[in-house]
Amino acid sequence: MLEEVTVPRLVVAGLGSGAGKTSISLGLVAALQSRGRVVQTFKVGPDFIDCAYLAHASRRPCRNLDSWMLGDDGVQRSLAHGVVGADAVVVEGVMGIFDGHGMATDSPAALNADRFPGSTAEVARLIAAPVVLVLDAWSMSETAAAVALGIKQLDLAGSVIGVILNNVPSDYRRRIVEDAVWTLAQLPVLGALPRIDSVRIPELRTGLLPLTQNPHVDEAIEQLGRAVQRDCDLDLIERLMTRARPLRLSMPARRVAAAEGAPVRIGVAFDDAFCCGRGDRPFLAARGSLAAARHRRGLPRRRRLGSVRAATRGQSLVHGVTASRSRARTARLRGMRRPDVLRADAAHQRRLHAPDDGHRARGHRSRGGHAAHRLPRPSRRLIVPARARRHTAARP
Repeated sequence: MLEEVTVPRLVVAGLGSGAGKTSISLGLVAALQSRGRVVQTFKVGPDFIDCAYLAHASRRPCRNLDSWMLGDDGVQRSLAHGVVGADAVVVEGVMGIFDGHGMATDSPAALNADRFPGSTAEVARLIAAPVVLVLDAWSMSETAAAVALGIKQLDLAGSVIGVILNNVPSDYRRRIVEDAVWTLAQLPVLGALPRIDSVRIPELRTGLLPLTQNPHVDEAIEQLGRAVQRDCDLDLIERLMTRARPLRLSMPARRVAAAEGAPVRIGVAFDDAFCCGRGDRPFLAARGSLAAARHRRGLPRRRRLGSVRAATRGQSLVHGVTASRSRARTARLRGMRRPDVLRADAAHQRRLHAPDDGHRARGHRSRGGHAAHRLPRPSRRLIVPARARRHTAARP
């Protein structure tokens, strides 16, 4: 881990979800890579679906920067760990630039630059990175200048250094918005991407379609990269990225000593079914063994499951569960210990199938014996009480 971060970096922020932050971030990553840059990506907040797209585009694990869970020092340490070997950093924000876990309005501290805790603006301040604001210009023109001006006035840290327009319907609209933003908000428009209907990154109710279920992701990233190279001032963007001041860590890295004795074998389920998980598990990846849950491999001593999109992988999950049960019975006959509890990333794991889809595997069953749609709120386990274990796919 670096003790001082000097890598050029940029935060991509927006007015809210759906503004185009992911598209612009993916395009920037691809465009910078075309210039030979080694790009490290980060995502503000605990999101893991956007992280998967960013990691795929950069070919490096994407890390989360969550000031609410990690704290200020944790965010800076995560940045320092991730940028080793990189020469450019792209950070995708979360929701709107000032959206966090609630500002404090009843104290004088609410008037300083820390008044939006947990937000993209706070993370940008913590990592000393400039911010580019993404504005969707599909259905507004001069009003974009008022929006940019308001954000600039609320940005007491002075992090916002420019605007990138997204979904621009015409060159005429682009000229109007550019002139208004520069004249009224005194912010440069660094690029204006037109609407690209051929770019397909579908959105679900819970966010983007998971990466492993999107067959068009490589084509989309390639098109976005070409659009950024064509429609953005990439030279100026790179110069602005170098304005990020050196960040010296206030707390040294915490070192974890390796345990003595035989290594513990850990299987981490991560494939096209168990695809919703965070890639920032360097210690597990280095010391464990990755195993696909749906394929027949050796039975690890400990197993960890991420969130699952079972609606599209129900049949294959049933086959994987059957194989897992068979391996577990064989292991017990040979005197092996039962594998440890399976952990899940999400507190509310859905059961593995709908009542009428014909699959035999079920998730949680309630006391009355009826299938529940979700696990109980306090639980973070895929294990249910002993009376219901025979009905679950989480354990043999």
